[in-house]
Amino acid sequence: MSIYIAENIRRLRSEQNLTQEALADFLGVTAKAVSKWETGENYPDITLLSPIANTLGVTIDELIGNDKIRSDERIDAIIAEYESLETALPARDREKNALARTAYREFPNDWRVIHLRLHSLFCGYDDEMFEEEKPLLRKLARLILDKCPIQRYRNSAIHALLYVAEDEAETERWLSELPSDINFWQLWARTDAHLQRGRWTQARECQLGLVREFAEYTIFALSLLTQTSAYGCDIPDECRSLPDESAAIYEKMIAVTTLIFGDERSEHIERYRKAIVRLRS
Repeated sequence: MSIYIAENIRRLRSEQNLTQEALADFLGVTAKAVSKWETGENYPDITLLSPIANTLGVTIDELIGNDKIRSDERIDAIIAEYESLETALPARDREKNALARTAYREFPNDWRVIHLRLHSLFCGYDDEMFEEEKPLLRKLARLILDKCPIQRYRNSAIHALLYVAEDEAETERWLSELPSDINFWQLWARTDAHLQRGRWTQARECQLGLVREFAEYTIFALSLLTQTSAYGCDIPDECRSLPDESAAIYEKMIAVTTLIFGDERSEHIERYRKAIVRLRS
């Protein structure tokens, strides 16, 4: 209840064109009590849930956010399963795509799922299936660019559109939309400016952001060295890492992940460890 009820009361009251005072009068409480509910400072007594839901025209489940909680849990589980398939050996791209397709049918308006479906469309696809799904890729990428505020998803959308660009003009268009690459010296200049003005928190955040960004790229680059296929094509034997080499690469990925991200990436670390066990068994 503490997760969604505050924002739900605030949103639903606004949709009903009710002031806090009007809602309070309907419920026989003070406007101050309603204000505390909406800020999360306090929560309604359980006996008030039914009157609040009736007044705002929703069910108790909708008021509390139970439906959204269940959806979020389901989406989290789907994403975790997708990520485990992504690191599986050998590659399981068709299973990833089937999972993302099912998730998109179930949650077509959730940005996490839309991004997952987009990712499945241009990562590890065979040519025949890719051609069939290309219109959907374009549709999802443009939807993200038009309406999604999450920059990471927007970057993926541009990447996808670059992948299906049909001519030089379209390629140049999407290249121009990409954010500039990290420039160490510009970042250092901003950090130095913060330090000169005593903005210690901003300076520290600037540097930590750079470290985390470089770590993400490092882990991604290392992961590519363990793959046996990419974009639906087998990597030639002479370009593949041997099992022992791949295991050593996963150990480096564990070291970088542990150093920079710690416990927040514990699931990733566990997958890397399982990959090492498979490679060395």
